[in-house]
Amino acid sequence: MATAARSRTSSLRITDEMLDLYEAGLQLVAAGHDDVDDESEAHDEFKRIDKALSWSLLHIVSLSVFDRSVADDEMPSYMTGRPVGEDWVTMRQWRKALQAALDARRSKA
Repeated sequence: MATAARSRTSSLRITDEMLDLYEAGLQLVAAGHDDVDDESEAHDEFKRIDKALSWSLLHIVSLSVFDRSVADDEMPSYMTGRPVGEDWVTMRQWRKALQAALDARRSKA
C-alpha cells in the first residue's frame, strides 16, 4: 500500500506493515495478552507490536491503538482538555481506519 503515516490528522495512509501489526495485535488482545499483569512471551510480543505500530508508525506514545478506550464512542472524561485527549481523537481515527482496512482485506480473502 502507500507510504508511512503522514501527520496526525491529515489523510491516513495505511501500509501493509501497519495492517499486519494491527491484525497480530488484535489476536493477542483477544487472547488476553494485553493485560499488564501478563508475564508471558505473548505479552512481550504484544508490547513489541504495540510500540512498533503506535510509537514508530503512528507516532503517538501517550496511548495505544489497542487501548480499550480508543474503541469507545466517547473519550474518557479524564482525558478532556489534556494533550492525551487530542491523541485519543487521532488514535480513534487510526483505529477506525485500520479496522476498515482489515475488514476490506479479510473480505477479499
